Amino acid sequence: MSDRESRLALRIGEYQLVAIILGAAVTLVITVAPFLSYGYRNEDLHTVLETAASIVSGLAAYLIFGRFRRSGTLADLALASALWLLALANVAAALAPVFS
Repeated sequence: MSDRESRLALRIGEYQLVAIILGAAVTLVITVAPFLSYGYRNEDLHTVLETAASIVSGLAAYLIFGRFRRSGTLADLALASALWLLALANVAAALAPVFS
């Protein structure tokens, strides 16, 4: 690894650390401060988000399954199965308000 690459890797690590600290601080402030509202309930928006998450995870599972068919590794099969399960869980979460 050259000197330039090591400096770049260190800089990226610093950015990651700043992002982690900033995210943790914002999460802590929103959790502790009762006067801050971080969201509201919108059933239509949640349905759209769950549907999008289902489509994306299903597409990713399909692509990983294609990689499994080429490589035959158990890790690819496990990842594809987990993504399919995630897609099905998102579909169930999206449909839960309809049937309750």
